Amino acid sequence: MLKTKPMPDRILIKNAMIVTMNSNLDVLKGDILIQDGKIEQIGKINPAENYNEFDATDFIVIPGQAYSGISAGQFSTWFGGTD
Repeated sequence: MLKTKPMPDRILIKNAMIVTMNSNLDVLKGDILIQDGKIEQIGKINPAENYNEFDATDFIVIPGQAYSGISAGQFSTWFGGTD
């Protein structure tokens, strides 16, 4: 049987390149605050509480997408490359 570690209650992902799932597929540079497994806030976050913090500089984050089904070619066109 596969054993997994429980997810920490409070997570702060800092400095991520965040790809939204809105109609424009906007890309934001910022932080993601996760509380009890749910996204609480996206933007520039300076929390007063203690969070498990991860530096996501140079990483792409797609909130809510475990397996997005998006090809690497689509990502390259979003960030100025050619497919």
